[in-house]
Amino acid sequence: MVEISLVIPTKNRSEKLKKLLHSVLKQTVLPKEVIIVDDSDNLRTKELIQQLKKLFLEKNIQIKYIMPSENKKKSLSRARNIGAKKAKGDIIVFIDDDVVIDKNYLKEILKVFEKNPNALGVQGTIMNMEYSPFWNSIKKVFYYWHAERDKCRVLPSGKTTYAYRPNRIIQCEWHFTINAAYKKEIFKEFSFNEKLL
Repeated sequence: MVEISLVIPTKNRSEKLKKLLHSVLKQTVLPKEVIIVDDSDNLRTKELIQQLKKLFLEKNIQIKYIMPSENKKKSLSRARNIGAKKAKGDIIVFIDDDVVIDKNYLKEILKVFEKNPNALGVQGTIMNMEYSPFWNSIKKVFYYWHAERDKCRVLPSGKTTYAYRPNRIIQCEWHFTINAAYKKEIFKEFSFNEKLL
């Protein structure tokens, strides 16, 4: 069976993280482990993990807490790379700390990998993203980030498009790392760009 590692970078948002962690516990397919990489300026996240540890162990999920050393610049990319190196699962799912996932999120991610064995990465859909046809049209004219029907692509300007609520599986040129899953094997060759602060 395919095992999932969930990597959650966080910084000073223990209340939002708590909501995400409770949504992880409600998954119909549970991860093998949850890795919290904490760039916070306080110990609230560490205290939260200690409070929730028993609930995760009862579901046979290992929860790991990492607070990287202070002497390096903090960034989401660095936190994701630290989590990817520690992850033991076949699939590594990266979720931002302010996300709440649907109870079938991990099940659906695995289903896409099973149906598309050559896929290296899969991302979920963001359900509460605001969409304004007016502002979307303005952004499109200036090659700025905007939504497109069933397309996730990189524009000549370097900005991107996002598939607004697709109703089928589509190929993408890029993934939001807000909620994206990758096969662990790609981290043998690639990593997140740590120059992005």
